[in-house]
Amino acid sequence: MGDMQRNTAAMTHLIRVHRRTLHIIVALLMASMLVVPTQQVGARANCITKPELCVGLMFREYWLGNDGMHTFGDPIGTTQTHYITGSYFLTHKFERAILEYLPGRPAHMRYRSTPVGQLWHDAFTAQLRPLDQNEELSFQPGHGRCSVVEVNKPAVCGEFLDYYTTHGIQNDAVPHVTRAERLALMGVPLTPVMKWQNGSETRLVQIFSHARLDYLPNNAADNKVVAGDVVVDLLSANVPLPTTPSEPIDYLVDTGVQLLDNASLEARRKVMHKTGYWQAAGNGVYTAVSSFTYLDYFYTIKAGKNMKYIAFTMLVKNQREANQPAIYVDYSYIGLIDTDGNRHPASTMIKYLATPFTPTTIPAGSHFVGQLIFEVPYTVAPAQIEINMANMDAGVSRFEHTIEVRVPPLN
Repeated sequence: MGDMQRNTAAMTHLIRVHRRTLHIIVALLMASMLVVPTQQVGARANCITKPELCVGLMFREYWLGNDGMHTFGDPIGTTQTHYITGSYFLTHKFERAILEYLPGRPAHMRYRSTPVGQLWHDAFTAQLRPLDQNEELSFQPGHGRCSVVEVNKPAVCGEFLDYYTTHGIQNDAVPHVTRAERLALMGVPLTPVMKWQNGSETRLVQIFSHARLDYLPNNAADNKVVAGDVVVDLLSANVPLPTTPSEPIDYLVDTGVQLLDNASLEARRKVMHKTGYWQAAGNGVYTAVSSFTYLDYFYTIKAGKNMKYIAFTMLVKNQREANQPAIYVDYSYIGLIDTDGNRHPASTMIKYLATPFTPTTIPAGSHFVGQLIFEVPYTVAPAQIEINMANMDAGVSRFEHTIEVRVPPLN
């Protein structure tokens, strides 16, 4: 029996697809694989009034979709092409970021940002000084409002914490910023708040792997912390910039549990447990995943080059009391983090599963079960499932679950 026959048989109970819709999906998949060569940007004279015209075509949609002026700053120069063994990638500089475009990757993995915060820290570390013991106590652990946002990294405090928790690269249509979105924009903290002696000016800053946050005390109360123009500084100081793609951000969460040994995790890259389940709980909500299946084909649609599909079932149970808020869940707010640390969104082809995990509101005392499907690199296994949920309260507050899959399943 061939590969396609085996996979079709395995998914007979999961999938119902209309042939007419399939033709549309195939066309879209083929279009997404096209590589467009670098194109020149329009007249530079329009940059002041219409800065988007000076953003390279391969970066323009991404820049605009992430509130480019406020997030990345004005474009600097034009798109650059870098050739590496057997391939190439594109970069575009902005005041606060250097974006990278890697053609041939899955759509959600084509854009990266260079760790300019790390570059800035290495270049300007001689100008940084720690805060005095009694200086700016609100920015120091033990005195101010602080949070250790990443295990074994410096705390983020005060107004810096407010900025960090409300800014990120939007992966979905929800204003709430998730951990993955914060990491994509700013990365992890490298330093606590420090004093930066910039010529005659002394400024409080905190350095992250992909950004520098500046404290400007004379600004309005809600705008005292801003992202610094790190790329402008790097270029002014003639700091050499990378000519190879940066490493992808590692989105794995330290869940503090004992993980399987390396040999067991390596074995999962080829086959996943068919029985048992993995779970998480918090905020009065219980979540669990089970029945992981690897597929080369989704009905007649083959996964992309060097890719595979992972399908599984998810349960979300609202265990709150009857007078407590319902919760809202949506497949577009669920991510699969693989064993290499990459994050993948749920495929929109979920709608063709037999019991899809459709957007739904779950009242207190109720639950919802559905199936999801992801397209991931062929050599990886699921490591964690990231679930972003909303409370149906007055403020539509958000919370997250991380289900650790790199442990033995429960039975």
